[in-house]
Amino acid sequence: MKKIQIVIYPFWIILSFLTSIFIMIKLYPNYINNEFPPFFIFSYSIIHLFGRILSSIVAISNKWILLIQAFLIFMAFIISLNFMEFSLGIRIMISIIFIIISSLHFIITNILYRKYSDRI
Repeated sequence: MKKIQIVIYPFWIILSFLTSIFIMIKLYPNYINNEFPPFFIFSYSIIHLFGRILSSIVAISNKWILLIQAFLIFMAFIISLNFMEFSLGIRIMISIIFIIISSLHFIITNILYRKYSDRI
C-alpha cells in the first residue's frame, strides 16, 4: 500500500499535464471557445509546480507564494479572454466558470502534495 501512496501525487501531476497537453494539441489549431478546461488545468498545474519550486529553492514565505500564484491565475484569466469570440461579458463569465472548475483540480493537487510529499 505504501508503494501506491508514494506514486499517487507524481501520477496525478503527470496525468494532469499529459491529458491537458493532449487535449490542447488535439484541438489545435481550432482553440476558439473549446480549450478552456485543459488550458486552466495546465495553467494551474504549472502554477502549483512553480509554487513548490519557489518554496524549495528560495526562502519565500507562503504568503508571497500565494500572492504569486494568485497573480499567475489572474494572468491565465486575462489570456483566456483573448481566445473567445463572444462578447466581453460572456467571455468573463465563461472564464470564471472554468477557473472555478479548475480550482477543484488545484485544490486536489495541493491536498495530494501535502498528504504524500513527505513520502516522495
